[in-house]
Amino acid sequence: MAGPGEFVVDDGTATAKGGMGLWWYSKEKFENATLSLEFKMDDPSYNSGVFVRFPEPGNDPWVAVKEGYEVQISGRGVDDVSTGAIYKLQAAVANPLKPDGEWNKMEIHTLRNEIAVVLNNQLVNVFKTEKGRGDKEGYFGIQNHDDGSPVQFRNITVTPQHPKARLRNLTPRSAETVYELKRNPETKKKKEWFDDADFGPAFIQTWGDFYNDEYRPDAALKGMLLRPDPKAHNLVALYNLETMQVVTATDRGVSLDNTPFGGNHGTQNKVMNLGNPMFNSETGPAWADADGSFEDSRETPGHGNFDHLEFKGYFRHGHRIVLDYTVNGQDLLESVKIGDDNDFVRVLDKSAVEKPELLKAAPSPVKIVEGELKALTEGGPAIYPETFEVTPKIATGDDPFLVDQIPLPPVLKDSPYKNKVRLTDFDFFSDGDRAALCTWDGDVWLLSGLKEFKTLTWKRFAAGLFEPLGLKIVDDVIHLNARDGIWQVIDLNGDDEADHFKVFNYDVVITDNFHEFSFGLETDSEGNFYFAKASPVKPGGRNFDKILKHNGTFLKLTPDGKELTVVATGLRAPGGIGVGPNGELTSGENEGTWQPCCKLNYFTKDERPVFLGTEQARHEVTKDFKEPLCYFPMDVDNSGGQQAWIPDFAKVGLQAGEMLHLSYGQSSVYRVLPQELESGQMQGGVVRLPITLSSSAQRVNFHPEGSMYICGMRGWQTNAASDAGIQRVRYNEGTPLNLPEAMSVKGDKLTLVFDSELDEELATDPESFSIKRWKYMRTPQYGSGQFSIDNPDLEAEANAQKQESKGHKQQDDVEVTAAELGEDGKTIILTIPTLKPAQQMKIDYDLETLDGDVVIGTIYSTIHKN
Repeated sequence: MAGPGEFVVDDGTATAKGGMGLWWYSKEKFENATLSLEFKMDDPSYNSGVFVRFPEPGNDPWVAVKEGYEVQISGRGVDDVSTGAIYKLQAAVANPLKPDGEWNKMEIHTLRNEIAVVLNNQLVNVFKTEKGRGDKEGYFGIQNHDDGSPVQFRNITVTPQHPKARLRNLTPRSAETVYELKRNPETKKKKEWFDDADFGPAFIQTWGDFYNDEYRPDAALKGMLLRPDPKAHNLVALYNLETMQVVTATDRGVSLDNTPFGGNHGTQNKVMNLGNPMFNSETGPAWADADGSFEDSRETPGHGNFDHLEFKGYFRHGHRIVLDYTVNGQDLLESVKIGDDNDFVRVLDKSAVEKPELLKAAPSPVKIVEGELKALTEGGPAIYPETFEVTPKIATGDDPFLVDQIPLPPVLKDSPYKNKVRLTDFDFFSDGDRAALCTWDGDVWLLSGLKEFKTLTWKRFAAGLFEPLGLKIVDDVIHLNARDGIWQVIDLNGDDEADHFKVFNYDVVITDNFHEFSFGLETDSEGNFYFAKASPVKPGGRNFDKILKHNGTFLKLTPDGKELTVVATGLRAPGGIGVGPNGELTSGENEGTWQPCCKLNYFTKDERPVFLGTEQARHEVTKDFKEPLCYFPMDVDNSGGQQAWIPDFAKVGLQAGEMLHLSYGQSSVYRVLPQELESGQMQGGVVRLPITLSSSAQRVNFHPEGSMYICGMRGWQTNAASDAGIQRVRYNEGTPLNLPEAMSVKGDKLTLVFDSELDEELATDPESFSIKRWKYMRTPQYGSGQFSIDNPDLEAEANAQKQESKGHKQQDDVEVTAAELGEDGKTIILTIPTLKPAQQMKIDYDLETLDGDVVIGTIYSTIHKN
């Protein structure tokens, strides 16, 4: 028994009691094996689970949670926390749980790197393990979850299987079912919205497939799925854009298991070619180098570009896609088309193939043509002719900020594309009448009519990009930051639809991890581009998968797109970035391993490169951890967005040069109150602006006429009211904000400057202020609790190094002994005898203006030095 609680055994039935604990079989680790048992719940809300493939837990049941896999027993739902699910990783496809009080039969097969779950003789889950986590062997056990979950078990047996056994070899009754689901899972799964969605004739994601009947997770890390026939949705071919290889083709379509579609962690989207590929290529480059070698000579084998291959982008002509790349410096165009027998034919331009013997032979027909492909690179017919007119909802009232709602184009069943419109970033064209907006699903939309703002028009401009989370328009050319690289998306023939998808930089190296987001795209005054890459966390968010050189970094790209350099490391999930008027760089950050809570990172040109905290993503930066400008409690910001500085032309009630911080998680916009120390370190706080959004606050931009636009979507943790939205925010001229606009500390004095004149009686009363402070523990654990600064709990601090501490909450009360109002009527100087550095200070104030307006609010701040 590991952890608290027990199992009470009576007449061959074990009943869970207390917990959370783990009853495990300690005598033997199992590799290929089948675990069989029966369980019973008198109430489906009871909670338990069966753990497989975990390392020796000692007395810590959480080892099985974090380093093994839990087959969930709880509830009748079909999701990742209900019976039959691989807990929090992959939902079951069905839940044939018997009525309350009846015994259920469960078989769990752990074969090679796959786990199959059979519930009451029905296969409900086939899960591929993560690399390095329970992918070879481990212990088995069952869970006692809590006092209110007396789940019962009986007839628990383990049957070792042959070392070479695979799911399709299983006997007796589950074997054919398991193999059939693996071979053709779309017949077993409930149909989802994304199964009918139109992602365009070219759709870039990370893809797995099957090669020689074995699952191949990294068939194409940067993989372009081609659908040349819009009427044959399941007729697909897959290109690997790093190896320039036609990987496979099938008429059985794909399974979109991963984020942002199926939402699973630790798996990939799959081309369903098992048993029926039209062709299937072995892993490796399609073209030899100048010496005739097909070896993987890359810095990290399996990842990144080859020296002799350069992918330059592609052209779209209707639904026909023409790839543009070079081999050993020679330009080459390539396409696939549907042949006479409804198969795929690989088409190469004759004029570009000087040495066809360098092309690796593949089991696919190859046709050499002359001139055919060049004619398809000059702009082709539109495939998204529809436009959608919407009428914005104009806000009125007495609030300082008025938020005008812009309806989105139709989505899902009401859309001709059957897709979602989950907006992630946007920018304005130079005419001020149009904007380009990108979505998490890979679309780019045009929004026009912004000058008059009466009738607005949406039009789909492009589709199929790899989860773009950054967009910047430079010289009226749309630049996108997608997970696979930076793209220019260009309309060649003036029909408001992209024909040329041009690679601006393709040097970023990626893995197949679901969490490897690429955030933001901003420019500095010299034209350099900046964006940030998340670290590849393991499913569940704790610790990390394999980390490559660009994971967890802040990146700079020269204006010509040629040179990519790292300017900061140690990021986990920055969410959004900012570039200041003097080249200062900022980012949000999300709580997690080595990150005690969310925060606002800030560093200057002279400090680059800096290390921002996540040790696994430190790379070669040896500097000490760079403290942020400010830490945030979870209820202030549990997932950061973009930072922005107010431009000179903005009319939003704030001063030019002020800094904003957006919270995606709390759908809020914060005014930043920075203070620069003599060392150059920034400290300070934030106060929330009175802006109520219908979407998350993910990206912000300023329209030439002075208003502020904010967009966002719901994809991970956020309190957003809607799936997505874009709003225009206007300042209600003449309405006071009544907010702090500056903050500083020195010695025992804390100075606050408000943007309105204050009533002297309340402003000089120390009772008008309530201050608390605390610190966090930066540890290898996930997040941190709140710890006393004044009365340290050394035992709790030591335990925080070894186990998660988020439940620990100890704050210090801070006494204000005097308050003084400055001559301007806006500046308050608080005397705090015990003022000292604090990672977190919460400053509540309850004041009034001279006009009698109530001024109540909270500043959350960080003090590094006073």
